[in-house]
Amino acid sequence: MEAISTAAIAQVRPLGTAAFSGDIESARVLLEAGANPNGEGAGGSTPMRTALANGNEELIGLLKSFGADAGSAGVG
Repeated sequence: MEAISTAAIAQVRPLGTAAFSGDIESARVLLEAGANPNGEGAGGSTPMRTALANGNEELIGLLKSFGADAGSAGVG
């Protein structure tokens, strides 16, 4: 569940992929199954940084509710 993709296009965790695609339900399932809300992909990208970049307020709230570190991603 926490394995980083080895694809040339993106080396991210499954939660990072859900964040990138804006798939709230998949993100919720992964988080409920124990995915690390602060898990970094290659280059230090996190689901929170992706959610912020995409302006996905619903995902930001979900990640915060599972303990994502919003402070290190530039939000309160």
